Amino acid sequence: MQNKESIRNVKERIVKDTYRYLEEEHEKITKVNAAIHTLTMLIEFNENEGDVTFFREFIAKSINDAATWQDTTTLANILDVLILSNYNNKDLIDKIAKELINRQELDGRWLIQKGYDKSFGQVFTTFRVLIALNKYQKWQK
Repeated sequence: MQNKESIRNVKERIVKDTYRYLEEEHEKITKVNAAIHTLTMLIEFNENEGDVTFFREFIAKSINDAATWQDTTTLANILDVLILSNYNNKDLIDKIAKELINRQELDGRWLIQKGYDKSFGQVFTTFRVLIALNKYQKWQK
């Protein structure tokens, strides 16, 4: 029982910390990534729908931020978590998926950003994009 209580306390603290972080002065993309991870945790633990809705909307609106839109790994994570959280804006989900597909390199991999050093980060970015597009494909059915 104490373990469940401890986990619940940690989850509550993380959610509070993320709300605070979003209010502080940080780059938008770092706020988005904090929200993505918090939302993923909330969904995995079937947590409060109000918190889920808040973080889902925050993330969905974030694609208007230039740095967020340019970062392929973050876009893949956004697509993944929006589908995971049952986001109902099909047009936005389709837009993100199409953008990810368009960013694929001729050799099949994805770079962190277009024009980025081809020797840095492409394995993890490709991994995240493939997972997100796989969820997208299943979501379309």
